[in-house]
Amino acid sequence: MNKVKEFIKEKNLIQNGDHIIIGVSGGADSVYLLLILNELRESMNLTITAVHINHMIRREAVDDQKFVQDLCGQLSIPCKIFEIDVKQIAKREKMSLEEAGRKARYDAFEKTMKKYNADKIAIAHHQNDQAETFLYRVVRGTGIYGAGAMREKDGNLIRPLLCVKKEEIVKYLKDAGQAWVEDASNQDDAFARNQIRNQIIPRLESVNEQAVEHVGWLCEDIQEVSSYLSIQIEMAFSRCISVMENGFKICCNELGKENPWIQKQVLKKVLEKTAGKKKDLERRHIEDLMRLLHNETGKKISLPYKMKAEKSYQYILVQKDELSD
Repeated sequence: MNKVKEFIKEKNLIQNGDHIIIGVSGGADSVYLLLILNELRESMNLTITAVHINHMIRREAVDDQKFVQDLCGQLSIPCKIFEIDVKQIAKREKMSLEEAGRKARYDAFEKTMKKYNADKIAIAHHQNDQAETFLYRVVRGTGIYGAGAMREKDGNLIRPLLCVKKEEIVKYLKDAGQAWVEDASNQDDAFARNQIRNQIIPRLESVNEQAVEHVGWLCEDIQEVSSYLSIQIEMAFSRCISVMENGFKICCNELGKENPWIQKQVLKKVLEKTAGKKKDLERRHIEDLMRLLHNETGKKISLPYKMKAEKSYQYILVQKDELSD
């Protein structure tokens, strides 16, 4: 627990007098985080509000809810309960159950934060979760920013447990005689993340028992590099791009002076700003624009979201055809 307290201090995650919303499922991770924040409550003058979401999927969900309510009662911590039909959300929004559950949780956290004018939302993600997220994103085709996985601080969201492994959490709770609840769905390998958690990570740890920590260190390095690269991309964007009606004008001569990776990131940014969204903008669309840099004037390509790009002498014009909406 001292390791987490030092991590909170080192990363400046919590300030004296903060009101913190904490997601408590009743699992080992969130129970551990709740106990840590409760220990810090008096010394840091914290206000803590727990949020529990009943996803209305498992029959045991009612028991989990009662466990969280009882634990919060013992600690004199207010607990807000949300009963959300995640299956219905998944059906309506055409999402997987995993995606719908995540949306339900974060919507509940944000709603509670606004209601109480709280300062932070604390989530119990730990090093194993970080390794899972990294591997999940890599196999799905992430870029360097996605490979950084989860940050300890993301706006008002904090993850104080990114410095500890799951086994450390379980050991502490067992030694303290503190109960928690197990979600049986975590063992269902029909979910992609569970396959990574239950099959892939144990295999990696058989190669090197510090595999989880090493992935976490890599994620930290990627995050630091990403922060630096973001500045370089912004500077290159300002040098090479100008705004025009319904889109942007790219100066091919200026962009050609940049590092090839920076070139691609600038073009990616152009596409995202023109489209107004990131979904379905793929590597191949950026490659198409890269080829257009070296094509003759008059060459045109079609892009997602009714966008089009045209080479005009030393410029590429990327525009959205608003008339075809």
